[in-house]
Amino acid sequence: MADIATDVRSHTAPHLRNLIVFSDENKWTAAGLAAVYSTDFVDGRWARKGAHLQGLEEPKGDGHERDPKADKDLLNNVLAGLALRYLRENDLHSAAIVGVNYLVTQWRDRKMEKYRVNAKEGGLDKKDIKAINTNRAKTLAQGIAVTALTGLSSDNRRARRVALATLSVGTGTGIVGMYQYGRRVRRKLANATL
Repeated sequence: MADIATDVRSHTAPHLRNLIVFSDENKWTAAGLAAVYSTDFVDGRWARKGAHLQGLEEPKGDGHERDPKADKDLLNNVLAGLALRYLRENDLHSAAIVGVNYLVTQWRDRKMEKYRVNAKEGGLDKKDIKAINTNRAKTLAQGIAVTALTGLSSDNRRARRVALATLSVGTGTGIVGMYQYGRRVRRKLANATL
């Protein structure tokens, strides 16, 4: 079940991007996006529950590696879709804000991947490199923001500004989380070599 939830994010991401680009405010697309985003909050629980039912201490398989990639695929596709929609609508301000969030998110994701690779090469256990609460808050803020932006009418400028601000706060929270995560990985690697 957990792998299916992760696959839903990976496989629907490009389709959601296209729906966002080629439609204006769309409540049905926003509802679909919210449903897809919700899989991120259950897949880990389902994996741990499944492992417990099998008498395992932790889930087996590569879900802990596939999950962050599915998250990135979804967010990057949705951000690209929103930026292209705003360009199509000639809303350059919103397109610029979404574009900057997209670029910062790309940079952050590359740094996070380096930390994961360093942790894996350093022999750290899966539970040593699991997600931290700051990064969960980032995912929640960005998910709420892009879902709202997907469904908002272009006439509702105030709500769009609030959603764009929420997106930016989520991206900023992700940077803080990236530094916290990197510090944790470096600390655990240093302790492992002692």
